[in-house]
Amino acid sequence: MLEYIPEHFTTAEETGRFRSIAEHIDVIGSYLYSDETTNDDVAKYFSMAGIGHKEISNYETSLNYYFKSVSIRQRNNNEKALGLVYNNIAVLHNIRANYRSALEYSHKAIEISEKFNVLPIDLVVA
Repeated sequence: MLEYIPEHFTTAEETGRFRSIAEHIDVIGSYLYSDETTNDDVAKYFSMAGIGHKEISNYETSLNYYFKSVSIRQRNNNEKALGLVYNNIAVLHNIRANYRSALEYSHKAIEISEKFNVLPIDLVVA
């Protein structure tokens, strides 16, 4: 399922490719998600779908995918990956000028980054 989502959205061609498959991604996502899902590949799928929808300015859809990823990663206790999703949510809130929410999610991402002693995440620079 992950092969349907481009890893990078740096060129217009890649963004266009995502735009052309966005509906298929949404259909696949609706089949994958349940309140019991703990599969980290599914969480990664939702994170990547969130990134893709952000790149084509579908911000509400992007946020919905990010929160599905958060839900799964909380259930499977993948806190390290959760920090990256929180950062993505912060970036999205920053783009939408929801600065209070951006700051809240940035703090969550930083706390997790410090807890696991990982390199700093590129925080809210989009």
